[in-house]
This record gives sequence, C-alpha cells and structure tokens, in this order.
Amino acid sequence: ARQPCWTNNSNTILYLPQEYSKWNVVDYFTKGLVYYNVETGEKRSHPNSDKLHHLYNPSMSPDGKWIVSTVHAGMGFKHAILLIEAEGDGIHSLDIPGCRPTFSPNGKYVAWGPGDHEIAVGEIDWEANPPRVKKKWLSVKDKVNKVYHVDWSPNSAFLSISRGVKSDGDLSKPGTHQSACEIVGVYAKDWNLITVPLDQGPEIDLSKASADQFHQITQDGSSNKESDWFTSAQ
Repeated sequence: ARQPCWTNNSNTILYLPQEYSKWNVVDYFTKGLVYYNVETGEKRSHPNSDKLHHLYNPSMSPDGKWIVSTVHAGMGFKHAILLIEAEGDGIHSLDIPGCRPTFSPNGKYVAWGPGDHEIAVGEIDWEANPPRVKKKWLSVKDKVNKVYHVDWSPNSAFLSISRGVKSDGDLSKPGTHQSACEIVGVYAKDWNLITVPLDQGPEIDLSKASADQFHQITQDGSSNKESDWFTSAQ
C-alpha cells in the first residue's frame, strides 16, 4: 500500500496498491485504488480501479466527489494531473503541468508543483463540466532550491512546502534509497520546511521574500519534507 490520504468523511483512507511484489522507490509504481475504513477494517476497490495505473499523490475534494492525482506513464498519459470521479469512471486531465496536487480544505483551490522550482495555487471552477483550474492564484518560486510537497493548513490560509538543494540521496543513512531527493524514501540533505500565507500573492520569490511572505519552520536540514497539518484536540 502506498500514498495514503484521508477521504472527506474522516473514517476512511484511500491508498494506491503497489504495482510489483517487491517495493521500489519509484513513486508511480502503483496499480489500482482502494478505500479502507479505519473503523470497520473493510477494504473496497474504487469502481474503476482496474483502469487506474501509475498514479501517485492522490487527494480527495472536501465534498467527496473527486480525487486529484498525478499519473506518470499510464492510462494513456505521459505525465498529467488528473481529476478522477471518486465513485465513478470519469477521468479528466486538468491541463496543468507538473505533479503532486492537493485540494484546499475549503474546496476552492488546488495546489501543485508545476516544476522543481515552483509551487502554484489555482482556483477551481466547479461549475465547469468537467471542473477545471480557471485562474492561477499564487506562484511561489525559488530559482536555486527545489520546492515540493505542498500541503494546506486546515483553514486554507497557509501552505507548507519542502525546500532544499538538488541531490540523489545518501545511502549511508539507514533505510534510504538513491534517487531524486524529493521522492519518498530518499534522504534529502539540507531540506527544511517553510510556510507561506495565501494572501501574499500573486507571486513570491523566495530568494527575495520578506518575513511576512514566508516562515522557515525547521532549521537543521535533516531531510525535513512532506509535512502534514492537523487540528489539535480540544
């Protein structure tokens, strides 16, 4: 099982079954999609699971109707960001470049990485058929460092981002592999986490940004990446 994420009802996760019996660090070696109820232990394949191939980084819309995901060398696409019906067979390209998309909790936006050095936020037109990204709302750029793994704060007001230098990992670290350092299972030397407020757009150049435009969360560069947000229990 790879690349799990929560569905909209908070008692079920979705995950992508591994394509091969032996694990490989390549992030898109997946085949199918499964829903798993954490309360009952029930597993259920997506209705169109047999046609879902080489997906990674899925995210479900807050209304539970759509999954956004990257596909790489599968399903008739070389590389694309797809909208997939959560309980149907609809599959549509969002026609935006890049990878690792994620919906905002308020359902208004999708964030993704158009390339190694940019994180973008786009406004979604849910009235279109199929839905589409109608406007780029924010662009966060870094000409020197890679920026990846964007995630949303629960109030949809902030982004967290992994940021660091290009490398191919460090095999001296335990349990790690060699590949592009942004990939799961690869050590990312000198990578740290930052947060960016959504209202500082339309463009933020991290090499020139002020303290109001971004905040660095971690400082030690110990492969800090792939952050997630949570709301503390009251």
